[in-house]
Amino acid sequence: MCKRFTFFLLAAFMVVALTPQQSWAAPKPGHDVRGGSSSQVIPWPTNTPIVADDTEYGNVGTSSSLDHTFEVGNDGGATLTLTDVTLNNTTDFTVISFPPTVAVGAWEPLVIRFHPQSASLRQATVTFDDNVSGQALSFNIQGTGQAAAAPEMDMTGGATDVPISDGDSVLSNWASGKGTLFADTVTGADTFHDFTILNSGSADLDLTGGTRVQIAGANPGDFTVTAVPSTPVTGSGQTTFTIRFTPLALGQRDATVSIANNDSDENPYNFVIRGTGVSPPAPEMDMTGGATDVAISDGDSVLSDWGSGKGTLFADTDVGQNVSHVFTILNSGNANLNLTGGPLVQIAGANPGDFTVTAAPSTPVAGAGQTTFTIRFAPTAAGQRNATVSIDNNDANENPYNFVIRGTGRVPEMDLTGGLTDVSISDGDSTLSDWTSGKGTLFADADVGTDVFHVFTILNSGTGSLTLSGGPLVQIAGANPGDFTVTAVPSTPVAGLGQTTFTIRFTPTAAGQRNATVSIDNND
Repeated sequence: MCKRFTFFLLAAFMVVALTPQQSWAAPKPGHDVRGGSSSQVIPWPTNTPIVADDTEYGNVGTSSSLDHTFEVGNDGGATLTLTDVTLNNTTDFTVISFPPTVAVGAWEPLVIRFHPQSASLRQATVTFDDNVSGQALSFNIQGTGQAAAAPEMDMTGGATDVPISDGDSVLSNWASGKGTLFADTVTGADTFHDFTILNSGSADLDLTGGTRVQIAGANPGDFTVTAVPSTPVTGSGQTTFTIRFTPLALGQRDATVSIANNDSDENPYNFVIRGTGVSPPAPEMDMTGGATDVAISDGDSVLSDWGSGKGTLFADTDVGQNVSHVFTILNSGNANLNLTGGPLVQIAGANPGDFTVTAAPSTPVAGAGQTTFTIRFAPTAAGQRNATVSIDNNDANENPYNFVIRGTGRVPEMDLTGGLTDVSISDGDSTLSDWTSGKGTLFADADVGTDVFHVFTILNSGTGSLTLSGGPLVQIAGANPGDFTVTAVPSTPVAGLGQTTFTIRFTPTAAGQRNATVSIDNND
């Protein structure tokens, strides 16, 4: 800094003589700069920016600017001339004005503007280009850019407030997701989902659409905004809205939600929603049978056995015997299946008396539930036995539920042979013939006390089991039963097309003709 020297002339006409060594130097300009409310002089050529001298601009928004006015002083003896004031950072700082000249002892304004281009510390060095010889005047300035206050729109949905991004097309349900996928809904019925708009920015978020939340897309009429969000949404605030899904038709229903707003990069805010229209709750009756629960369709007339099929074909069964098959009624619908018949399972057709429901199903059958019933086949006659099962119910398109069942009755057929060549012996046969050429019903003459043995064969030419039921199995009666003894009894039962034998010993107890009758009780 230059020191100003001042003196006064004591006489108007004083002459001062000077030697060559005492000649006067030409006056020179000086330079200083000051700033702040207290006009604090800024040290140079190096300084640390501080608030007191205005070299520290502080925090300034990136969308704003701040001017600081400094003063350039001339402490020299001649006029200070400024050719230029330069900055090494002209991106964030700008010299608005500077004085071209500064008179001796004067201070003139220098205006520098800070307009940060990014949210960070920004620095610059100010350098004077003037007519002062020696070191150039320079000083440091700085400021911090701050992001401009702005809204930032976000969205959540679902039971746990899952984020929904702008343009989101990945659907998820209410319970575990974003709530953009509505639950299947009966046509004409309603499902409601709430959504939340959040403003994570620092300025008000304005919802600018005419209806604030607009529904478009393939099926906009199926979705209705029943509670609108409020606007504006303050910084760090939120608001909610509700969408009602009312399917107008069956099947997939799609729409897009659009929210116009003042978020600079998410306007409008869009996301996809979807729901499915379904029919009202209704029962759906199905049937299975057989060892592996094979499906039996309504009206089914294709018969198959129990082991590998539906169980609608009962095993061949002897008349007087029975076999039982269990059938299952299933309700694959979502409403109660009511069995309405009296009785609940009805047997009709050609031979209904051969089939009996021995265990009735329960009613109603809940959705996704099941019940069973049992049919017993007890043939009353030989041959094919047919019937139809009919179950009245409230399934709209399968009432009654019908299917065909069948079984075959088997009966035994007893035949008898005897003699060397197995000659037939009819029931009630009284025609006698010998063993060699006939039926063996005429025993050879024998001495009293000696034995003659004849073997007879019982044959079952039927399909049912032949049961010998007497006690004993072969009974001897008539005039002389004591002369005839069964020494080898037949086995029982005799399978269809099977046979068994027994032996009668003739031991006459007196001379002359000895007669008896053979009797065999059985289920023929």
